[in-house]
Amino acid sequence: MKADKNTAKLTQLIDCMSYDDIISIHNEYVTMYGTNDPEIFALDEYTINELLDGMKPYDLLNSIDNFSTSHDYWFWSADGYILSFRERDYYKHFEEMTGEIACVAIDNNKDFGNKKIRSFLNQI
Repeated sequence: MKADKNTAKLTQLIDCMSYDDIISIHNEYVTMYGTNDPEIFALDEYTINELLDGMKPYDLLNSIDNFSTSHDYWFWSADGYILSFRERDYYKHFEEMTGEIACVAIDNNKDFGNKKIRSFLNQI
């Protein structure tokens, strides 16, 4: 029961963080645990140029699904499409992620590089 309360508290703590922090934690979690969830990238010129360098224009155009340069972030979907989204739409794409991350953080004493999570874990 205590673990459930702590998980709920940590989930709420994560949910109240900035989107940059949430995305950073998300990416650390995905990288660390090799989940099927995609890494999320900032939608800026540097990141786009770096990650899409070498793609042929035709292949790139065939990869675009729901994409707008006015969005904040982007990722590769499981079926190989590039999707973009605004900060506020994170939970539409990754609804259960913060709860999963909270469980893993508590069960494995992992802070995913975040000081607030580390502080929380040190208190329980």
